[in-house]
Amino acid sequence: ALLAPGVWLSGSFIHPSTEHTCHLPPQGILNDSDACTYLVHNGDTGVLESEPCSSWDWDNSTWTSTLNSEFDLACDSRHMGATFSSLFMTGMGVGGVINGALCEIYGRKNMFVIGLLIFYINLIIQWLPDINSILAARFISGIGQSMTSDSLLILTLEIVEPKYRPIVAICVWVPWVFGCVILGGVGYLVRDWRNLHMSVALPYLLFLPAIWFLDESPRWLIVRGRREQAQKILSKAANMQGVSLPPKNEIQAVMDDTARKSNIAEGSSKPSMMKSVKIFMGRFCLLFSTRRMLVLTLVTCYTHLTMSLLYFGLALNGVSYSDDPFLYMVFSGLVDLPSVTIAAPIVMRWGRSTPGIICFFGCGVPMLAMPFVPAGMLWLKTSLALLAKAMVSMAWSVIYLQVNELFPTEVRLLGMGIGAIFTTGGSSLSAYISDILTPLAAWAPSVVFGLSSVLAAFAAALLPETKGISMPDTVQDLENLGKNKGNKSNTTNQNGEIEAEKLPLRDGV
Repeated sequence: ALLAPGVWLSGSFIHPSTEHTCHLPPQGILNDSDACTYLVHNGDTGVLESEPCSSWDWDNSTWTSTLNSEFDLACDSRHMGATFSSLFMTGMGVGGVINGALCEIYGRKNMFVIGLLIFYINLIIQWLPDINSILAARFISGIGQSMTSDSLLILTLEIVEPKYRPIVAICVWVPWVFGCVILGGVGYLVRDWRNLHMSVALPYLLFLPAIWFLDESPRWLIVRGRREQAQKILSKAANMQGVSLPPKNEIQAVMDDTARKSNIAEGSSKPSMMKSVKIFMGRFCLLFSTRRMLVLTLVTCYTHLTMSLLYFGLALNGVSYSDDPFLYMVFSGLVDLPSVTIAAPIVMRWGRSTPGIICFFGCGVPMLAMPFVPAGMLWLKTSLALLAKAMVSMAWSVIYLQVNELFPTEVRLLGMGIGAIFTTGGSSLSAYISDILTPLAAWAPSVVFGLSSVLAAFAAALLPETKGISMPDTVQDLENLGKNKGNKSNTTNQNGEIEAEKLPLRDGV
């Protein structure tokens, strides 16, 4: 998580929106009404005619070289800069699907190693000569990034006791915060986009020696019937901590229980391909089978799309909200720290629905107010953007927990998976918002972000409260949710506090 912001968010320094003018040929005249053309006198008629610009002069006062300036990504090709970030996010979505399909078959460590090797294509971007090969490498590296982070997270959670999982959940995001701070500093020191990209990708080589010390998940080994290997890993861990393992018969009983539960969850026999498709389609249809399931599915899709759109849109567009994009990156990371750490006690005390709605309004109102900020008060514009980012960061934690508690067990994984797909869609679109809308109207991106967040608040209001309510196992349980007021939640204890293992982690991390 410490290194992740460097490759996720470096696009804000690699393809920033900077001033540029048409590079005029001899006797060319600047066209004030169209930045994509220049004027030239027709030698025969003497009339001024417009010609398309073939190159541009770029403002290099902040960056010595950017992706946009090196490849003249302006006018018809201006979207190619944003594609650099968008394809990485899209690749992460593809990597998540691949990892989900193969992680149970080949193991957590193996998928981590494969993902890491795929990610290392990032290291050759420094020397790629054309924009198309750079974008292709960026997409492939996104696949590797997702496979690496997802498999490592699964491995970590499988070896951590449930009572310590909240600490892990927080620890995942605390390094992210400091990673944003570091990225702001590195971006300030390294103003050439190729050198910057290498600076944030090179530290991933530190994972190579760590592979030799990384063990496979004992839980996965037990499920796959490789108990002797699991026993060796458990003994190694006990020796490192200076403790003794329980008697062998007790360990064997735990392994038997773990394997038995897995067999129950996965089924004693593997269904055929046609039967698997039929089962999937049946579960997919359950997502729309009742009014409440339909609302839950649609709200999950829209809120996940909006949260990622806002979060990454605000993180990647520092040049639009501050005159110091490097300092903006630092503060945009720091505002995540209180947002993430205080989300848990807030939902323990006030539930999920009200905090989620407030967070979305708390993000939307500052964004809608931004077009009315006077030009000379850029500090206020920056403050509003940071406040909006802090609120959407908290909304992410709250809403993710709420919808996870609402989806019935029989379709929970599928429902959250669809939400993750829309998360990828939002993050992929976020890079284009400013590039496309700002030339049309400088205030347009802020209004789009603001309206999206306000609509998400109304959408979140359609979700029922889940504090103190049992997580549903079937669609019928969801329909009956809230009718049996005395039913205590299996996600809360007697004091109504969230159990450790139910605290949320965000998608793709």
